[in-house]
Amino acid sequence: MDLIFDNNEYNLSVSNSEDTLFDDLNTQINRDIIYDVITMDKRITEIENSISEELNQRIIQLENKIIKMEKYSEKQSKRINGIFNVVYVLLSGLYCHNTQIECHNYASSQLFEQDKERDDDVCILNIGDNPTQTHKWGKWPTTRQGDSNEKRIEILEEQINQLHQKLG
Repeated sequence: MDLIFDNNEYNLSVSNSEDTLFDDLNTQINRDIIYDVITMDKRITEIENSISEELNQRIIQLENKIIKMEKYSEKQSKRINGIFNVVYVLLSGLYCHNTQIECHNYASSQLFEQDKERDDDVCILNIGDNPTQTHKWGKWPTTRQGDSNEKRIEILEEQINQLHQKLG
């Protein structure tokens, strides 16, 4: 390496042969950097493609699960509607419609979430407001057959009491 001194005590310069060496070294460093950048870019692209493929597979899996859940939800909805219908039919047979229609209507509205402002004791019947809606059992359910049998039993018990009084 040829150092040439200037008049300035600290000023150094490098000869032309050294400039070429530095240029060759810079060129090699630049090539290495470019190669590394290209290699990293390829790797990043591979990673992005891999992630994209995994995400696409996961999206397909989730879409399939959504389809299954929609089918299941539809099936459950049909089952629930069937249960509501069965309960409504049973409820309709539980209360005597001649004496407890308000209780039936209240229970039906609760089943189908209608008329939420009604009080829980609405089916305790008020004799003064609606004399046809009276029942000695109040809000407790009785069937039409049960009401009919109750009347017949009361008549029979009265007849038995009268016979006991005549005999006794």
